[in-house]
Amino acid sequence: MFEYKNTLIFDNVTFKKIFDCSFIKTNGKIMFDKIIFNEVSFEYSIFNKKANFSHTKFVGKSCFAKAEFDEEANFSNTKFYDSADFSSAIFRADAYFHRAVFKQDLQMCRTAFERVANFYFATFETVVNFSACVIQNPRFLNFVGVDTKRTTLNQMAEYINKKVEYEAKDNKEKDKTKIHLKIQHAQNLKDSFRAIKDTLLSQNNLLEAQNWHILELYAKELELEFSIEQEQHKKVDTKQKCDKDNKQDSKKSKNNELDFTLWIDNAILKLYRHTSNHHTNFTTILNFTTTMIVSYGSLLVLMEIILPYMMTYGETISYSVTLILGLIFLAIFYSFNKNAFAKKLTLLLILFMLIYFLLSSTF
Repeated sequence: MFEYKNTLIFDNVTFKKIFDCSFIKTNGKIMFDKIIFNEVSFEYSIFNKKANFSHTKFVGKSCFAKAEFDEEANFSNTKFYDSADFSSAIFRADAYFHRAVFKQDLQMCRTAFERVANFYFATFETVVNFSACVIQNPRFLNFVGVDTKRTTLNQMAEYINKKVEYEAKDNKEKDKTKIHLKIQHAQNLKDSFRAIKDTLLSQNNLLEAQNWHILELYAKELELEFSIEQEQHKKVDTKQKCDKDNKQDSKKSKNNELDFTLWIDNAILKLYRHTSNHHTNFTTILNFTTTMIVSYGSLLVLMEIILPYMMTYGETISYSVTLILGLIFLAIFYSFNKNAFAKKLTLLLILFMLIYFLLSSTF
């Protein structure tokens, strides 16, 4: 490890090439003010004195993984244009990230904050990962004004897929490994958002905690989707094995039946997300409520107009016409919908309508 004893100051400097300061130890202050880095690495570095990176622009990837900051670390008003990695870093003194902008994913997994962790009005434009993050004193964590509205469920899914593709590329059982890793990464994100939410709740900051609770539910929804996909793969594997051996083990088949509680939980989360963004978006709630009222009213008016003409031909024909129209609508919905859960739900509705029609005709 290279040891640097003097104070190091850079002001208004642009580093066009890779700036690699991994495995260094500084006994003097490090001052990077208004610097532009292309790509930088301080992995495994030890900062014994104050480290200042305020107003710095990290254009390329920045790596501070497993770095140690013994005194104040200042990243205020810093912009990270590419991924930033602070995983397993240790901040023994105050760490300031206020008004920092993270345009790509931020890795803070297993990071330890022993004193102040200030993210006041920081902006996260994509996914952040604080899973297994150690915050010794929750009162010193400041997430006031953090903008999380740009983080969407699609961004989380894209982030997970990117991570999984990288981690499973050399694995022989690629498909099985991918699903397992997807569930693992979704759980890590859920744990990350939950940790921040719980910290904010301990500060009685209910409004800020609610934003992180929404992200936690997004991650939970993805976890359920991946779990359903895993269950489907298990069912296919079991069926193929039974076909190969020409035997059927009843215990194994029972263990590999689809868990419908996963489908129900996933459906509830999807419903809450689309209709109210988990009870947080009043405009979405109002639009959904208004749409349901108008749809119900329109259906009543339509039935009052059409029903008298239909009843003149008898109840059987009336039921038949209603059934045909309903089946046509569900068939169109089934053909245009790509979601596997929605397709299965549509098939269940079609089955229910057919059974209802048969029972009505019988009695």
